Amino acid sequence: MEAAGAPAAAVDERTWQDLDMDSVYTRLNTCQSAVGEGYLYAALHLPAGPDTVARRQALADALAGDEAARLAAQMALARTGRKRGGDFSRLLFAPDFAVLPFPWAWRLCAALPAAACCFLWAPWGPAAAIGAMCLNIALCQWAKARTGRWLEELAYLADVLSAAEGVRRALAGPAPAAADRLGRALADLQGVRGPLSRFVRAGDGTGGRDLLLDGVNLIFLLPVLQYLRAVRVLRARGRALTELFGALGEAELGLCAASFAAGENTCRPQWLAENRLEAEDVRHPLVPGAVPNSGTFTRCALFTGSNASGKSTFLKALAVNALLAQTLGLCTARRFSLAAGPVPVVSSMAIADDLLAGESYFVAELKSLLRAIGRAGRGEKFLYFVDEILRGTNTDERLAASQAVLRHLAGTGALCFVATHDGELAAALADVCDNYHFSEAVQDGTVVFDYRLRPGPAQGRNAIRLLGQMGFPADVVAAARALAGETLGCGHGVPPDAAGPKPAAEIP
Repeated sequence: MEAAGAPAAAVDERTWQDLDMDSVYTRLNTCQSAVGEGYLYAALHLPAGPDTVARRQALADALAGDEAARLAAQMALARTGRKRGGDFSRLLFAPDFAVLPFPWAWRLCAALPAAACCFLWAPWGPAAAIGAMCLNIALCQWAKARTGRWLEELAYLADVLSAAEGVRRALAGPAPAAADRLGRALADLQGVRGPLSRFVRAGDGTGGRDLLLDGVNLIFLLPVLQYLRAVRVLRARGRALTELFGALGEAELGLCAASFAAGENTCRPQWLAENRLEAEDVRHPLVPGAVPNSGTFTRCALFTGSNASGKSTFLKALAVNALLAQTLGLCTARRFSLAAGPVPVVSSMAIADDLLAGESYFVAELKSLLRAIGRAGRGEKFLYFVDEILRGTNTDERLAASQAVLRHLAGTGALCFVATHDGELAAALADVCDNYHFSEAVQDGTVVFDYRLRPGPAQGRNAIRLLGQMGFPADVVAAARALAGETLGCGHGVPPDAAGPKPAAEIP
């Protein structure tokens, strides 16, 4: 994301939190390396166009169809580890390597012990050799302390380079294009692989041969010399390093997609020329046993219905699948189509007061809506999901302001999906918005939901009935019913039809 400069299609923090994308990321994450985890996280933030998605799909298909290659790639990546390299991004975006002064002096000091050994026959020779060795050991320890914050990253990079070669060999058969991309990046970094591997080996042996080798390395300053060479090459080849991490991350993204598709009923997205969305049997990937729903949305849509009937979950299912379509190239649906992108996904759902910024709920809500107004004003093509628009103010002003905002967005051609309890809003905007609803049935005094999407606005309400089911005192429930009858008018306080909802009509 940092390399891409947060393009316009990037998922903002508000939308990421609204859609529980951290949980979606966890569900998808079968990565074996920190590089893969970072790439998956970034990819979910950056909807891509059809060409990029097609390349990722082809790689996922190749890995899914070749078990030996898939296992070999996973084993190579596993050797780098998921717990290490947590700050490897510094290598890509902030390579301010610790500088060791006077590089020529380090090379001179490295030669001193060997030079002193040439004069061991002289009376002062042994003392000079021992002094040179002690000097270099001290210098090496000082250099290690000065460069310590980079040692872990460079050691991790050495393992990444080794893993990349293993992944390249694994992909050579089923995915030659991906293997070639890795091969080119590795070729550009050939000059750093040797120094880095020797730098890592020159480190922390603890006994026997390793202890002896470490002593020789310290005496001749080999870790320092290798550090200087590795840093020099990395400074000159930052673009190749970025390409390597991208190629390796995309390979692991393909592994994640193949793994997810194997455990879910998924489909490939289809791309449309116009800004509309079509979903057949779409489900939320985080809801076990989710009820599938279908719909074709060519203009703004309002979703009404009782509390807990499924409105918010359906909106999130559409939004999350729009992101999965444009990142992993798969959807948890029988069929899913949207405009060829990248198409930004924007939401205003889980709004809350911002105490630190001194913002009330309503102010935070207005700022969230302004994001969509700004995009629409620039003529951008995007998908906008809103849960309970402007609920932070009184009823009269909420209805008036909501109508004005949604009419404005509909007039710009934006595709909005709005869940609301306001039946009045559905009636007032019927000329510019399509209406859908979720309903419920009453069985043995209990409200039962089927979570099925139906055309048209909702008719019944169940908030007061839920008071009784949750154990509120009978007099509270009775008073609420009476007040609802007076306030809302005849019929509005009446429970839903005990016979259950009418059969679902076909949704266009």
